[in-house]
Formats: sequence, structure tokens, C-alpha cells
Amino acid sequence: MPHGKWQAWFDSHRYNCRVRCLIPILGLISLAWSSLAADVSDRSESTQQGRRDRATAEFPDSGPVGRGRLLLPTVVTLPALDPEALDRMRAEHGSNWLGPTRPLPIDIGGTWAWTQKGKRIWRVTIRATAARALRLRFEDFNVPGAVWLYSDEWRGPLIGPYRGTGPQEDGSFWSEFVLAENVTVEYVPDDEATASEWVPFQIRSVAQIVSERFPVPSERSKAVGVQPRSLAGCHLDVSCYPELQTRDQPSVARLYITDADATTTCTGFLINPKYDSGSHLLLLTAGHCIDSQEVASGVSFLWNYQTEECYGNPDWELWAEPLAYTYGATLVVAKYDRDDDFALLLLNEEDVAEVTGWWAEGWDTAAVHPRAKVFTVSHPSGHFKRAAFGEVVDFRWKDTSSASFGTIQWRLGTTEPGSSGSPVFKGAGKDRFVIGILTGGNGSSLDDESQWGPYCDSDLRSSFNRLDHIWDAIEPYMERESALSAATMAPTVPSRVVVQLGITDETVTLVLAEDGTWWLGGALVRSGETAVRTENGNVYRLALASDGTWTAVYSVERVSVGLGTSSERIILARSEDGRWWLGDAAVQEGTVVSSSNGTKYRLGLLGGRWVAVQVGE
Repeated sequence: MPHGKWQAWFDSHRYNCRVRCLIPILGLISLAWSSLAADVSDRSESTQQGRRDRATAEFPDSGPVGRGRLLLPTVVTLPALDPEALDRMRAEHGSNWLGPTRPLPIDIGGTWAWTQKGKRIWRVTIRATAARALRLRFEDFNVPGAVWLYSDEWRGPLIGPYRGTGPQEDGSFWSEFVLAENVTVEYVPDDEATASEWVPFQIRSVAQIVSERFPVPSERSKAVGVQPRSLAGCHLDVSCYPELQTRDQPSVARLYITDADATTTCTGFLINPKYDSGSHLLLLTAGHCIDSQEVASGVSFLWNYQTEECYGNPDWELWAEPLAYTYGATLVVAKYDRDDDFALLLLNEEDVAEVTGWWAEGWDTAAVHPRAKVFTVSHPSGHFKRAAFGEVVDFRWKDTSSASFGTIQWRLGTTEPGSSGSPVFKGAGKDRFVIGILTGGNGSSLDDESQWGPYCDSDLRSSFNRLDHIWDAIEPYMERESALSAATMAPTVPSRVVVQLGITDETVTLVLAEDGTWWLGGALVRSGETAVRTENGNVYRLALASDGTWTAVYSVERVSVGLGTSSERIILARSEDGRWWLGDAAVQEGTVVSSSNGTKYRLGLLGGRWVAVQVGE
């Protein structure tokens, strides 16, 4: 994702929801859902889907077995975040920033235990004080069993199970959100009797949500939210315009995007193709929000984050319907440069319909002229849905093509960072249709100390990527389902591939057989299972990614060392560069460690194996 060098982008007056951006939003007019003529080549009907009853999952045997029934597992507590550092992060990323991504120790420990029913499980709890929500980054994931996530409160929801090589079947993924300041990871092997103490995955980092704009169930808001007069038309609750968007059949979603640095927000919307894909939905958003499959795989979609009545209570825990989340998408096509800023994603219709109904918007590729009345619906700064209304005006954006980007002058409502990717609508009632995608604005050049602030300034303008300009890029996937299927198929792979073994100079060559299996020498290669040892003793597991490429993933070597004649043991981990670690501290011969009772032990190598000898013996 594009981030860093934010000042240059800020100066270019375009939205960057991943960094520091401004974004336009949907209008204040009472509009009905569009139903446009299907026989017109440049316009598509809107379609809708009712809510399905969500199945109630019960886990008598297959669910987590240690929750509330064993002593607490190993707890990894992250240091509290410095308020000044948080302020710097907010200033760098903008108001759509929700929190940082934080690395975890190479070896986070964990506790193996047997339950009373004979189940053997491994657990670890990760805690980040004052976090509103957490999600974890898993790597080297190849699980012969199930992995569950939950907070340490019994009443909280279960997340999982994650099995095999993960949701994307490539061994790497971001988990769903746990709405608490702690998350317990529980691994339940399929065959606990033969399971070793090796944990078949790594937890590399944790995304910590700190922004109050992230809805959590532990807080109670005042009975009355915001009032239009007090906001002087700056923020217009979309629930005051029920024909724009309903909670039962949403088309606009809030997007949570997590990468190695932070979690940020954008907006996206469902768009209707000219065919009935049956089990899939198409969603458009800004290209600077999502520009790779890696990012698309980890996106979290929130579908019904809006009040239940005009300027009603913004506390979603008091709403009649719960918030609806879905996770992950397939990137069909994306572009992010001076000419275009869009991304087309493929979602699973069954996943969305399981948690909420949906509506796919109609569209029109006719050219848009100045003085045309337009509106938008979005999640400005990650808030619940707002609307904004304006008109198309002549304006030239720096470093962008005037042929592909238009400009909106807002008259009612406003847009903010987090609105990037929302739809630009033209028309009203049954004739409403999408004409573009919001991408940026000039809020950065307005006065932060004006009466209403830059996002409510009367001179606020927003840019949008015109649908008629991006149409050539998305037309195949909007016109023909066969093109969509071809775009999302795994690419053709070569018959031989050379795989680099980590940081070493060594490689292995894999050969593809006629039956589609891969071989190394005379041995069948299984993704995530086949291990190769290099001359320096490193072990790498060969993994096949979803795009058809093979990689060698380093397997951390761990040894358990007894502290003298005591019953205590420590776990040492060997990193890829050959160094040994105890937690996040480097270890070498002569390093002194202490047991729980204060006895000191000196570590050393004896016959190539680590031993701990009590100091003084």
C-alpha cells in the first residue's frame, strides 16, 4: 500500500486513505434504489438481496476446549503506548488512522496442557492495555487441527476455527478482530496423543486499535447522538434519508485495512454487473486503499454501521441489529496513478448474506458535465454512515489527469479521510446511478482554525475517478462472468521452479508432474509440510502461495532447557541468522538466567546442546 512521503501526496490535493487524505461522501437527498434499464449498454440495474437467518453455531466437541476451564495460559503483555507517539502517528496518517501494528517477540512462549477430558491444547494470551480491539498476523500457518481466538471473558464471541494453511491457503493471514484488550490463541491438535510440543504457526505481529472511531461493545453513548443544527450541515446522518441507505440492505461498507504499519479505514460499495454471478459480489473502492491481493486478503468489511433512526443513538450495542462483518476479498483489477485510482474486488455473496442483506448499485458510463447535481454516502473518518450533496464544478487537480478525474463542490454535508472509495451518485429516486469513485480533496489547503474546520469549509472540494474513464479496465468483469472467473483463477505455473532458501545462497529446484503434483528429487512436495535443511543447519518449509509461487519459510528452531535439577524449563529459539533468543533477549554461552525463586543459572553448549548450570557449581 502506498504510504510514507505523505507530504508530497498532501500537496497534490488527492485523497490517500492509507496516509493523510480527504474524501467525499453521499448526498442528502431522499433517493430510492436505482433500477435502470438492463438493455442499455452503459447502464446496469441495481439488485438487492434480503437478509438470511444466521446459523447459530454450537461447539460441543469441535470448539475450543480450554476456555474458562484451565489455569490461565502464558500472558504476553505489550508495553503501554506513549501518548506523544500516538499523537505523532495520528498526525502522520490522518483521521482515518485507527491504530498501530506492533511486532511480537520471536518466541511468545505458550503453555501446553491436558484437559480433564483428555484433550491436549496449547494456549497463549496477548494483552495490549487500553486496546479497543486486536487482530493477529499469522505466518508459517500449517495446522493439523484447529486454532481459535477469544477474549478472556466467557461471554465474548469465538473466532475461528482456522485450519490447514489458513483462509487464503497460503500460510499467512490477518485474523478477524477480537473486541477486547486481550486475545487468547488456542491450538487444538487433531491427534493430541501424538502431537509434539512444536506449534505449527508463528504469530508475528498484532494490530492494536486505539481510535475511538472503532465501535466496541463495552462503551455506552449518550441517548442522543448528533443534531443537524449543532453541526451546521457538516455531518448528515444517512438515516435521515432512508432511501439512500438502509441497515437491512446496505450497499456501502466501511473497510478496515491492516498492513505492517497501521490499520486505516476507507469506504467501498457494491456495484451490479450485467450478469447474475450467483455466489459472488463485486465491490469498488479507491486504488490507494487496496492495490494488491495481499492487502485485499486481510480487509475487514463492516456492512451496517449506521444509526437506526435519524440522528439516533450512535451506540451500536443498543441497536436492534448487530454489526455485520465479513473478511477477505479477491482483487480483480486495480490502478493507482495520475490517471486512475480504483480497485475492483470480488466478495463471496454467501458470506455477506449470512450476516446481512445487501444492495448492488446501478451505474452509468455517460460523461458527467459541470453543474450536474451529485451526492455520496460514506464513512468519514471511520464514523457511521453520513451523506453529502454537491455539484460537479471545473477544477484542475495538481499532478492528475483532468480527463479521468472530476471535482465536486459540496453544498450540504462533507467528506473526510475514510471516505475514499465511496460512490458518487447522479440522479434521484429510481433513476439513481453511480458515475464515479471518491478519491481526494482540498481540505489540506483549508484553514484548520476556521469556524467549522477544514472538512466543513464552504470551499471544500473533492475529486472523483470518473466511471466512464475506468470503464475500459473494468468492462470485461462487468459484462462477462467468464472474464471474472479467468481473472481470479490461479495463474499457469512453470514446470520447474528454483526456490531460494531464505538468507542463504542455497536453492532447491521443484519439478511439476503431469498430475499437478510437485517433486523435489524423488520426494513428493507438500506445501507447508516438506522441510529442507541447509548446510548451516537452518530448516525451511516449502510453501505454495495462492498466486502459484513457491517460497521457503524459515522454521524457528526451539529447544527446551532445564534449569539445573529444578523442575523449571526455558525455551530458546534460534533465528535465521543463527543467533539464539530467550524471549526478545539475545542469548549466548555464558548468559545468566534466573529461575522463579531467584536461583541463577549459566547457559552453555555441551555436545552441541544447550544446558543450564547453577552459578557456583
